[in-house]
Amino acid sequence: MGLSASMWTSVSGLLSHGQKMNVVGNNIANVSTLGFKSQRMDFNDYLYRGIGTTSGPSQIGAGASVYAILGDFSQGSLESTNSVTDLAIDGNGFFQVRKPNSKQMYYTRAGDFYFNKDRELQNPEGYLLQGWKVNNEKKLTFNSGATNLGNTDLSKSAYVGSGTPTDIVLDSWNIIPQQTTNVTFTMGLTNDGKGDRTTSNTSPMTALFDLWDASSKPPLADTAYATQSSIDVYDEGGGTHTLTVYYDQVDARKTDSNGNTIYDIKGLPAGYTIYEYLVTIPPSEDRRSYGGEGYNAATNTWTKEPTKFYDDPITGTNKQAGVLMSGVMIFDASGQLVNQTAYSYGATETPTANNQVAVNPSEKSSWQPTRTSSNGLPVFSANFSGQPLANSVSETMQTSVGGTPVSQVQNYITELDFGLKNIGNPAWNNPTATAVKTNSLGQPVDTGGNALGMDKYGYYYLGAPEPGSYGTATPVGGGAAEPVYADSTGYYYKNGANKVYGSASVNGATVEAMSNGSSYYFIDAANGNANCYNTTVVGGNTVPAYQDSYGYYHIGANGPVYGQTPGGVDVLHDSGGYYLDDGTVPHNYITTSDFTAITATAFKPTAYTAPTDASRPVADTETANSSLASLTTMSRVSGTSPTGVPVFENVINYGTTIPTMTAVERQEYASVANTTSYTVQNRTQDGYASGTLSNVNIDNGGVVYGIYSNGKTIPLYQIALYDFQNHQGLYREGGNLFSATNDSGEPQLGVAGDNGFGKTKAYNIEQSNVDMTTEFVQMISTQRGFQANSKGITTVDTMLETVIGMKR
Repeated sequence: MGLSASMWTSVSGLLSHGQKMNVVGNNIANVSTLGFKSQRMDFNDYLYRGIGTTSGPSQIGAGASVYAILGDFSQGSLESTNSVTDLAIDGNGFFQVRKPNSKQMYYTRAGDFYFNKDRELQNPEGYLLQGWKVNNEKKLTFNSGATNLGNTDLSKSAYVGSGTPTDIVLDSWNIIPQQTTNVTFTMGLTNDGKGDRTTSNTSPMTALFDLWDASSKPPLADTAYATQSSIDVYDEGGGTHTLTVYYDQVDARKTDSNGNTIYDIKGLPAGYTIYEYLVTIPPSEDRRSYGGEGYNAATNTWTKEPTKFYDDPITGTNKQAGVLMSGVMIFDASGQLVNQTAYSYGATETPTANNQVAVNPSEKSSWQPTRTSSNGLPVFSANFSGQPLANSVSETMQTSVGGTPVSQVQNYITELDFGLKNIGNPAWNNPTATAVKTNSLGQPVDTGGNALGMDKYGYYYLGAPEPGSYGTATPVGGGAAEPVYADSTGYYYKNGANKVYGSASVNGATVEAMSNGSSYYFIDAANGNANCYNTTVVGGNTVPAYQDSYGYYHIGANGPVYGQTPGGVDVLHDSGGYYLDDGTVPHNYITTSDFTAITATAFKPTAYTAPTDASRPVADTETANSSLASLTTMSRVSGTSPTGVPVFENVINYGTTIPTMTAVERQEYASVANTTSYTVQNRTQDGYASGTLSNVNIDNGGVVYGIYSNGKTIPLYQIALYDFQNHQGLYREGGNLFSATNDSGEPQLGVAGDNGFGKTKAYNIEQSNVDMTTEFVQMISTQRGFQANSKGITTVDTMLETVIGMKR
């Protein structure tokens, strides 16, 4: 048994090495096969049988057997090609392909794909590559306030497609127009304080809005703003329209030439910069309307016809036609965008279904903090086609009796992105504000509805009861109240041609104080109604004082008195000089050293009409929903002038009046206000016209892009990649294909470049990973092993012959 066992041991070696040569040969045969993964054969020792020895039991081996055939799944080298659909995976993963007319899926590293006559992406055997279809329908939704839009790592995704992987088919040969749903501007603005081209003392943050006039050409003069940015946007039919955003810096505090505060934005942190912006389209392209009631979708009729923003047959063109949004951008001391406001027409109105917003767009109270999209961006409605209920973000439509109202405007809203997203709920601070009531012209009014103006002297009447007056005051000496006015000298009422600024006591009587613009004076009836600019004290009483070439004097019983001697005698003057008023004839002349000259004091009123007995107009206020009308300044006393006149300032409270975003997230591309000149650093929009497919591209993320004749590059599919826990468990099907088995485990799905998957490389093919050098070494060692085992058989054969020969 020993010799025959030895022979069978060598036979097992021959068989094993013969099998290994098959593996080596297969590797070499597939040295040029795309995506081929080489194999190696491992042996293990075979059975052992026990024998007895003098030292005790022992074992003798019975040969070798094939232990395992293991695949080498390392990446092969990549070879560049001229076809975009030649794909290689640079890293881990397999392509998934579907067998034609079957649901059977296979996996491969060979990426020699091409589009067949049906525009399906297949390999040469007709197996169809799998991927996710990309939904390119751009439909915004309003933010419900329940989603945190924080840009954390968890919220980032490499997935572009959605749904279940399917055949990649170019069914989007022609694309329909896509209306613009997002407009992004990255602005570089200055913070040098020189950009406030249009100012308003009463509403500094709506100066551009107030100045816009749709009936003018252009609606804003070129000198009215600091800079602007424009971009072409698309309507639902693919038509183009120019959207322009105007920017103008807003001085946080404005003073006059004398340093008096004209207005002040209180509560704004030091160093902050504010820019007003105005989003517009050409007024003639604004097809919005308002005031319509009872829209019937079936008959396209109204019970009350709407009024058009532009060129209405009855009312003409509304002043605000073409304005889509108004607001301010707020930058910190370093120039970073930290907050913004955004107002759109009728945003917080509550019209019933099938009714339009009723308020007139020319009224600033009709422009309210707008809604935000689910992306956290403020939105506006650009109604280019005259949709009946797409004029305001608050309008809804009921298409059937008893049906749930839907938002038609949601299909026509556009996001405005300066690089700041709102992640708070609610969207805006200060939903209500205490503001000055205004009339239809935007002018402050008092409780009686009288229109008021504002300046550093406070509120004044624009019309009744007296234009330009700051209230009324009782005249010196009594009588009916007189209107009060103001100039650089102070507050005054009129007495004929004279301006009366106050009163003073002279000679025991109250007199009116007037001014020539530099000095106060009063009318001295005792001296022929002369204007008296000075006073002196005589006997403890204030009396008028005048001046001539001889000095100051007051009027005495015998003429002008220029002084008094130590003895109390008045000093007069004639052609002979100064003399004593003692009745001596001829006069008793003296020199200036013999008497004390009169000391005069400039006349100044001791009481001013405005601060004491003036009845001043006060603007009426109300607490209501925030709107552009809420941004009107309120007049208050800020101090007094050097002459004691109260000085007023117009203020807006930043913290309690302005509806800023409640919580913000600044993006990397956000606008800034720290550049040396005005620049548009980037501008994008997502709309396009119709187009025809002209080319295809595939990026490293496996996204298949269609390149269209309209210049747009649109993602169509994203190639799905798969991987397995146990590559050795994959079953080789031939044709560069693998199939999953229980041993391989379930395929893990992913996308290129994410979660451990390799990147897709277009214009590349993965070659076989067979190493010729290694295979030749394996071939030699296998051949030698086979040869040695065959030698074992011949040796045993010789030994058997010897045994047989012993019988002779």
